Amino acid sequence: MTKAAVAKQGIGIRLACVCLGISEACYRYEARLSYENTEIADWLIRLTHNRRNWGFGLCYLFLRNVKGFAWNHMASGIYAYYLCSHKGCGSYGKSIKRDALEIEFEKLLKEIQPTPALFRVAVAMFEKIWTYKAENHKNAAEAFESERVKIEKQIEVFIERILTAETALVIATYEKRIQMLEEQKLLLDEKIANCNRSPRSFEESLRTALDFLASPWKLWTSGRFEDKRLVLRLAFADHLIYVRNEGFRTAVPSLPFKYLAGFAECKFEMVELDGIEPSTSCMPCKRSPS
Repeated sequence: MTKAAVAKQGIGIRLACVCLGISEACYRYEARLSYENTEIADWLIRLTHNRRNWGFGLCYLFLRNVKGFAWNHMASGIYAYYLCSHKGCGSYGKSIKRDALEIEFEKLLKEIQPTPALFRVAVAMFEKIWTYKAENHKNAAEAFESERVKIEKQIEVFIERILTAETALVIATYEKRIQMLEEQKLLLDEKIANCNRSPRSFEESLRTALDFLASPWKLWTSGRFEDKRLVLRLAFADHLIYVRNEGFRTAVPSLPFKYLAGFAECKFEMVELDGIEPSTSCMPCKRSPS
C-alpha cells in the first residue's frame, strides 16, 4: 500500500511511511530467497558442529571475511543455542545449548526406532500386501478383457439388427446403443492399459521409506538442515515439548512408528494342542433310569 501511494500519488517515501505508520526499513524490506536461507543454515550447522566453541559472532565473521559471503549478521536466526520463544513459559527468552538438547533428542529418536527383528517382520508384511495387490491387479485386467469381449459381441449383434431393420427410428435406437457400448469399450481399454503397465518392484518403490523406517537417526545425522526438518515432520505426529532441567515431554510418534511400537508391546502365545475348548462338557450328564 505504501509503495502504491509513492508510485501513484508521487509523495515522498518518508511522508508515506509516517502517514501509514510504518518504518522506512519496513518499506525497503525485501524477503530473502528460501534457497539462500537454506544455504546459510547449512553453513552455520557445519561450522558449529566442527567448531563447538564458536559463537554466532565468530561464525558470522568467518563466513563474511573468509568465505566472502555478503550476508549481514541478521541474515539468519540459527544459533548454536536454542531459544525459548513461548511467552508465559518460565524459560522464555532463555537459551539452551544445542548440543545438550540434540543429544537428548537423538536418544528419543533411537527409542522409537524398531528393533531389527521387528523391522524384518514389518517388511515381510508389507511385501505380502504388495504381492497381494499385484495379483489383484492381474486378475482385474483379465476381468476387464472378458467384459470387453462381451461388449464387442453385443456390438456385432446390434450391427446385424441394423441390417435387417426397416424403420429409421429402430435404426437410430440401435446406433445409440452401439455408441454407448463403444464408450464403455474405450473405458475398458484405458483400464486394461493401466493394469498392464509394468509395476515397479517392491524394493524400488519402498526402498527410501523402508530405510527411513529402519533408522530415522541415520537421516538425522546426515548434517543437512532439510533432512533434520524432514525427520521432525515424519517421525513425530506433533511438536516436541522440551522442559529445562527435565528433558522432553512424552513424544507422540507418527503412525508407522506408533503401530510398530504397539506390535513390540504385544505378547503372543501359542494355543495348546487341545485347543481352547474344555476337554469335558460342562453340561450335566443325564442317565436313563435302570
